[in-house]
Amino acid sequence: MNVIHEQVNHMKFGTGTITAQDSSTVTVKFLKEYGSKKFLYPSAFIFFLNLSNPSINKRMSNELKLIQTLAETARNNRLAEENKRTLLEQKAASKKKAPAKKRLPKKSSPEKEATVAIIAV
Repeated sequence: MNVIHEQVNHMKFGTGTITAQDSSTVTVKFLKEYGSKKFLYPSAFIFFLNLSNPSINKRMSNELKLIQTLAETARNNRLAEENKRTLLEQKAASKKKAPAKKRLPKKSSPEKEATVAIIAV
């Protein structure tokens, strides 16, 4: 939303005019004693700045609500993906193969025992 040349009110600095705007900041020129100040856009309009023009202030409120809704949706999507990943990891961990059963030693024939006994002597 383009707000250049709009009047704003700030609790400490008073009334000022927006002189510049880019995607992440707005610059407001206040009285001479305060000079120009930069604010984060659009969050400054939540916490610090109020637009003097009521119709533009309402449009800004709607835009801020939309941004907040989009941020909440993105956060919920991230949480859902993290939960899905955790469930898949838990499933994979539970599907690990059980340890192999121990085999019993082979029974040896009497001939092999005799051979082993002869070699041992």
